[in-house]
Amino acid sequence: MRNRLVCLTAALLIGFIGLTPVHAQDGTNILVNGGFEDGVLEPWYVYGDVTAEVVEELVGAAVTENPIEGDYCLHLEVHSAGANFWDSHLVNPGYVFEQGKHYTLSAFFKCNEGTLQINFKPELGENPYTGYGEQVITITEEWAEYSVTTPVFAVDTEPGNITFHIAYTAGDFWVDGVRFYEGDYAPPVLRKKFMSARPNPEKGAVDVPRDTTLSWASGESANTHDVYFGTIFEDVNTADRNNPADVLVSRGQTANTFVPDSLLDFGQTYYWRIDEVNNLNPDSPWKGDVWSFTAEPFVYPIENITATASSWQTGMEPENTVNGSGLDDNDLHSTENAAMWLSGTGGPQPTWIQYEFDRAYKLHEMWVWNSNMAIEPLFGLGMKDVTVEYSTNGSDWTILSSVSEFAQGLGTNGYAHNAPIDLSGVVAKYVKITANSSWGGMSQYGLSEVRFLYKPVRARGPQPASGQADVAQNVVLSWREAREAASHEVYFSTDRQAVIDGSALVDTVNENSYDPGPLELRKTYYWKINEVNDVESPTSWQGDVWSFSTLEYSVVDDFEQYNDTNNIIYNVWADYAVNNTGATVGYLEAPFAERSIVHEGLQSMPFRYDNDGTVNEGTTYEQAGTMYYSEAEREWAVPQDWTRDNAEVLTLFFRGNPQAFVELSPGNIVMSGTGEDIYQTTDEFRYAYKRLDGDGSITARIESIQYTNEWAKAGVMIRPRLEPLTMQAQMIGSPSNRVEWMYRPMAGAITTEIATDVNSTPLPHWVRLTRQGNTFIGEHSADGLNWSSITEGDPTSSSIELQMPATVYIGLAVTSHESGILCKAEFSEVSTTGNVTGQWQLADVGVAQGGNEAEQLYVAVEDSAGNVKIVNHPDNPDAVLATDWQQWDIPLTVFSDAGVDLTAVNTIYIGVGNPADPQAGDEGMLYVDDIRLYPPPPAE
Repeated sequence: MRNRLVCLTAALLIGFIGLTPVHAQDGTNILVNGGFEDGVLEPWYVYGDVTAEVVEELVGAAVTENPIEGDYCLHLEVHSAGANFWDSHLVNPGYVFEQGKHYTLSAFFKCNEGTLQINFKPELGENPYTGYGEQVITITEEWAEYSVTTPVFAVDTEPGNITFHIAYTAGDFWVDGVRFYEGDYAPPVLRKKFMSARPNPEKGAVDVPRDTTLSWASGESANTHDVYFGTIFEDVNTADRNNPADVLVSRGQTANTFVPDSLLDFGQTYYWRIDEVNNLNPDSPWKGDVWSFTAEPFVYPIENITATASSWQTGMEPENTVNGSGLDDNDLHSTENAAMWLSGTGGPQPTWIQYEFDRAYKLHEMWVWNSNMAIEPLFGLGMKDVTVEYSTNGSDWTILSSVSEFAQGLGTNGYAHNAPIDLSGVVAKYVKITANSSWGGMSQYGLSEVRFLYKPVRARGPQPASGQADVAQNVVLSWREAREAASHEVYFSTDRQAVIDGSALVDTVNENSYDPGPLELRKTYYWKINEVNDVESPTSWQGDVWSFSTLEYSVVDDFEQYNDTNNIIYNVWADYAVNNTGATVGYLEAPFAERSIVHEGLQSMPFRYDNDGTVNEGTTYEQAGTMYYSEAEREWAVPQDWTRDNAEVLTLFFRGNPQAFVELSPGNIVMSGTGEDIYQTTDEFRYAYKRLDGDGSITARIESIQYTNEWAKAGVMIRPRLEPLTMQAQMIGSPSNRVEWMYRPMAGAITTEIATDVNSTPLPHWVRLTRQGNTFIGEHSADGLNWSSITEGDPTSSSIELQMPATVYIGLAVTSHESGILCKAEFSEVSTTGNVTGQWQLADVGVAQGGNEAEQLYVAVEDSAGNVKIVNHPDNPDAVLATDWQQWDIPLTVFSDAGVDLTAVNTIYIGVGNPADPQAGDEGMLYVDDIRLYPPPPAE
């Protein structure tokens, strides 16, 4: 694979040389906190009947989406419409608009539901509050970017503000990725693509094991990582390679994991950051977000405590002392009577309160908030002289000699607990407190809250989690070890009772992990860990019984283990670089595995086939003279036994892509398209077109649209040019069963659109687009006979005057609303009127489209002696056109009957084409996932 790696380096260099001008065009964002990644609102502010909050999740959004960039965005709620649209606004103040320069303001918006209007502009921040490039935008339920560009400023203008006037109507919306920069509009280069993501431990995690390993998902293009790790946020946030501040703990490492040098400190909060690095890109390193987590505490509070007492006043029951009812977030108690316990007037003496735990614990401390009623300083109802006893069975009690008196409560709000009482590690399931006297000398007693802290002396945190299903056969058991454990007794069996009884001891280990060896399929296993230390009392703590069940199948390859550094998918699955076929495994740039189109888990294998004799045309990886078939192959260093676990069936999951365009018969067309959208300032789709001269129309019955997104689109379109963002008019349908009329009035302008309600116009449905002079009319119909505009009764609602030239392009458009994923659409009865000429032609508008061509799909298995059997898919040659995941089951007897020794499988091949009779063919993309071996189904 050395040649492949050399090519990769060259390609990255060339790719980044091409990328640099885009960054230069993007310009420097002048705004402070334009993406709200500081986690606070400042320096933005709001005015009027509006509230603003920086958030990480878009709670309540009709269309579920994440922040556009980074971790945060801004949520605004306009509580009422103003008399004027400027009565409520969001402002980022204090800029200078410099003489001789012009600027672009852009931002992403989305509203909770429906639409909202916003007045969007750079503005003079004082009377007469002149707006520059001012525009009123209508935002929708999905993220979209909007922009305005100012004229050139004749003089320095200040104070300059970035202003969004938002008092048109009540409603709530989100804003993110606000940019203000010199020059014309340039698409954003979102940091998300290049930044590290998916931190483990998760951001804000607590109770993290002290021996944790940090991990993250690599950003695109990163090939090494800088790890910053420390206990001070500011140090981790501001450090860099020039100023490491003692927190740059690993520079330029290739792995996306990091193990701290020593165990974490109990209860300490840590901050960490991963900067993604590619030395061939001048914009690298890409600074990551600062994440945080808190290590496990030394001791834990006991939960689920049952409190009983000798007596109580109604409304002041003993359970109030263990339910946290009077405590605030800082553990300070109120004076509210109903949040405390008070013994009954004239109740039996002596007065006592008792606590029962769910099991015996090794107790560390007891925290006491004495009676804290407002009358406490006058009447002294709090306990003073006390006897504290503990027991493991509720019958045999031992007095705790280290405590005899509780301090008096303050009788004011904000009361902190008394000094912790040392329980010296006694083992108890019950604790009883008996009052001997009160601070006021009365025979009625009270307490506010009692908390017990324990040392975790039992094994906990099992991995796999107890009850987990579909556990791999090669699982290694692990757990969080107890504080005092010197060794660990491992009990493991399919017999639950044997584990409970202790007769299933399989090993005693010194580490908190155990490898039980290959497990059987379709089995439930039980296990427990007894923690042992002969110098402690007691010497052993019996663990809970945990369970898990194994997979229904054994894994040949699930593609989850591959990464972009030291276990790259194309180094395991050989392709053209090794076998000279037309196959390319993995993408040409990281991430190499597919991470969106997956059957299960997080990754699948992308497999590009190209059977014309040259692969990767037009790239640095181009290789001529390849065979007229494509084959990916995985070879094992040690032959595999596929007969284990009585396996009967080889199963793999695959899916392809639809064809780019095919006219099955006159007017019956299947085509596909990809792209972010056709909407606002986005114009990415596949266009099948002819030429129209003068007046005319196009009509189509939309039979189906693959659901890649609820706003995938397919329909009819007229436009004067094939470049993106040109003037256009269209009538389209969507898989959410609505029809939309849309037009762009001039090149580069934002589109205007009107849509029917969801599920109001179910497919199949007819659409028609007509040109009459410069009037463009969109109509739709359920039967192809009765036509209407989008808004019934308003014939102008889906018509517009557009100044298009006499000769235009007329045709069909498809977009997936999901970048990189093809959407398949089926049309029937496509027809045109007017002077329409030419054959159907295809244009990739805004983004490369792709699409598969039909070819033979096969799987082959070879044993260590060289015996090979090839199996063709029964749906050939159309199997590679499937747009949904396909399960292909192949009985293993097909291979064994052909002489393949299934106890010594050496290589598996996945191919497209005909290796027995290679003929020049076509190209496309295949995705493969979850190759498995299944045993016979369980007996009824």
